[in-house]
Amino acid sequence: MPNYEYTSIPTPPDPTYHCIRLLKLKPGAKEEQISISVFFDVLEDCEPYEALSYCWGDPASLIQIKLDDKDFMVTANLYTALLHLRREDTERTLWIDAICIDQKDWAEKGQQIALMRRIYATAERGVVWLGELGILGELGLGLVARILKLARSQSLPKMQYNGNEWVGEGLPSSLEAPWKGLKLILASPWFSRKWIIQELATPKEITILIGSQTLPWDDLAIAMYLIGDGDFASTRTLADRSRCVLLAGLRMHCQGKRKISLLSLLRAFSGNGATEPKDHIFGLKTLIEDEDNNDLFNYESSFAELSIQTARTICSEHKQLDSLKFVFGKSLDPSDDEFPSWVADWRPSQGERPQLLKGSYSGWEHGLSHGVFAATKGSEFTPQDLELPRYMTVRGMIIDEIFRIRDSFDEDDLFNLLRWTEMTDLTTLDSDTVPKETFCRVICGGRSVDDVDEPFSEKDLQRTQSFLEMLRERKEKRMPGDANSVYRNTEYYPVGRHITSTCFERRLIQTLSGHFGLVPQRANFFDQVCLLMGSDVPYILRQAGDDWCVVGHCYVDGLMKGEGFVEEECKNMVLV
Repeated sequence: MPNYEYTSIPTPPDPTYHCIRLLKLKPGAKEEQISISVFFDVLEDCEPYEALSYCWGDPASLIQIKLDDKDFMVTANLYTALLHLRREDTERTLWIDAICIDQKDWAEKGQQIALMRRIYATAERGVVWLGELGILGELGLGLVARILKLARSQSLPKMQYNGNEWVGEGLPSSLEAPWKGLKLILASPWFSRKWIIQELATPKEITILIGSQTLPWDDLAIAMYLIGDGDFASTRTLADRSRCVLLAGLRMHCQGKRKISLLSLLRAFSGNGATEPKDHIFGLKTLIEDEDNNDLFNYESSFAELSIQTARTICSEHKQLDSLKFVFGKSLDPSDDEFPSWVADWRPSQGERPQLLKGSYSGWEHGLSHGVFAATKGSEFTPQDLELPRYMTVRGMIIDEIFRIRDSFDEDDLFNLLRWTEMTDLTTLDSDTVPKETFCRVICGGRSVDDVDEPFSEKDLQRTQSFLEMLRERKEKRMPGDANSVYRNTEYYPVGRHITSTCFERRLIQTLSGHFGLVPQRANFFDQVCLLMGSDVPYILRQAGDDWCVVGHCYVDGLMKGEGFVEEECKNMVLV
């Protein structure tokens, strides 16, 4: 039997219409081969269909199906999903990306990907395939139903599950199989993929399919909200639950037809994976309704070219330089053939993005907020009319230079903080010359322990000093200084986590002018402290001939509220 060959998707005569492929999953018994027919339809006036969301699975593990009576290969995970989606007596109309888009035609792929938000939004229903999770998965689904039933019977808007607190109300112990099943569901690889974000956010209705069992997405989302963190989230499950809640919040935002910032999506889901590097941007860009930016869906461009264009677009549209806060791990070699220093690489393989100034979400519309800082007094970035592809021109001023610097902070050894206070090789940092408040404020990044959108307070100072004193006592008693050991004392956990999050992969510095601060791990002597128009925080730049490489953003005590910024002294600076 010959292999299936795609024919080009036709262009409707009306330019406001868009053509897509849909498929009919033919009925059959479990043991029969999967058979599908493909047809074209107009997205704006098509018959009802369901859109599948799933993980592609191992591309080397392929199974043959029939597509218009021709041979066609699909991954084993998609094949299993089709078996469970197939009805015994009636056809089922579906949209499935691996079949409905010619994956070898880059031009078609870019054109169809630009439509994906509307494809999922137009669908009668989105179906999320999580796989065959066995009896544990079924028990997890049952637990969700029991949580919702209990919540409704209590007539409470929110309930918190802590340890075994609900056992007497009909829920099992946190150690019993149903909870293990729920954790198994949340740990599904589906939650960690980039494409599922827009596939979940846009359909009118979402059904989760686990084997032959179904569950409304809203039920799972509500259950995750109700149980809170509690004992349930004492391990990696905290991250799994938080990711589910984050997705639920984004879905609510999208269903409200509100605007979304691409930077907020890139930041929130930077840990989600994708097989094709370009999909780390394309998989999120589809959520942004902007007909003028369809050129961003050019699949024939390289990942580096796409990343450069995305960074430039974000800066230009928002008139801010927030995207420069995510350039950690990039080369500082101006001859780097792939990425300029000012462009973020959004692949998860780049590792965790240590953000000194982890601002809160100011909503999906705006992305990153550092409301307590105004290093350039609310100035805006103005894009230049003519830019070479790998260069970006900004306006800014050199305000200081790194004069002294300490080793990078290591979370595995919190006694680093004590060595920072001792500064045996930097005597200007002893307790007689540097106020304790300055050091405490610096290691907290100038923000409150309890709310990063509030400034460092007297209460924060007391808590930070208490935390440092506790570390001194532990060191004197030769107790472990790693984070896991120290944080077993819940009294110190909030301030400790705030400090370690702020100082992660950072170095303590003193500038020529005497300011103290935290800078990126790769910063070094003689790097320049700069104030760039359109940024609320200072940046460390390194000179490269007549141009500049971006080392990263920083906290410099005494420069965070515009104390040194003079717009009239700003000059053009070319970033490479």
